[in-house]
Amino acid sequence: MEMAEIPEGAPLQQRVAAAWPRLAPAEQKVAAFLREHPQEVGFSSASELGALTGTSDATVVRTAKALGYSGFTGLKHAVARSLATLMRPSARLRSRVEHMAGSTEELLDRVFEDAAEVIHETRRSLRADAFAAAVELLLPAKEVMTFGAGPSGIIAEYLALRLNRLGLRARHTADMGFRLPDALVPLSADDVVVIFGPARLFKEIEVIVDHAEEVGAPVVLITDALGPALGDRVAVTLLATLSASGATREALGSLAVVDALALAVASQLGERALETSELLTRLRGHFLPPGSPHYGRDE
Repeated sequence: MEMAEIPEGAPLQQRVAAAWPRLAPAEQKVAAFLREHPQEVGFSSASELGALTGTSDATVVRTAKALGYSGFTGLKHAVARSLATLMRPSARLRSRVEHMAGSTEELLDRVFEDAAEVIHETRRSLRADAFAAAVELLLPAKEVMTFGAGPSGIIAEYLALRLNRLGLRARHTADMGFRLPDALVPLSADDVVVIFGPARLFKEIEVIVDHAEEVGAPVVLITDALGPALGDRVAVTLLATLSASGATREALGSLAVVDALALAVASQLGERALETSELLTRLRGHFLPPGSPHYGRDE
């Protein structure tokens, strides 16, 4: 009997149906639990799911791979993306609070374990060729415009700050609605746009991409879930993973990507970056007394 193939990007329920005939009995127990209780995946470890299903952590990992995921972490993040579009924010918050209940030690462990998982998954998902292509776009840009909404706006501002300090002209905008067009008017084909859009396709993102296409400015998208929606309308997509449980927020993976981009740009700019750094230090010196312990510190 020919087994059904699992399509790329298929939802969990479809993956379970396609893989079911070739799963071992213990793996079927895990798959059935995942299908019926997907909200538990983001908040549980492989060993915890093994206990809940009467199997083992090894069986949970094997099941995840049999369902077409890269592993248990890939399963967690794929299910989290799906639930993010189906659950109300208040429902997601209630679920996080309920699952995070416990001692202070347990809460701290969960948050820091989640942060480590986000960083690890972001690195695993971030393709070196896409990253290098993004750096090559930034280096010759006349100006880099960064955009992000909400917490992503903070990371967009941070990237613009880092680039300016390296000698690249950059600006950021977090404007929404009728204020956004003012930020788009100066955009030209010599510029580059960097959009931070973790999961929600805001109207503002579509407007920015449309206008960038119109003027010929390439777009770098830093996202967890918007790659398929924007496709080849952007020049480069860099994946920055979101937390599966929500214990850490959307900025963590993007922040690591920004730091990597800034370091890569600095290494390419060489003396230009060093000269800009020296100029910044000299200008700061006007506001600090000689001998100050903060004199020359990069802040």
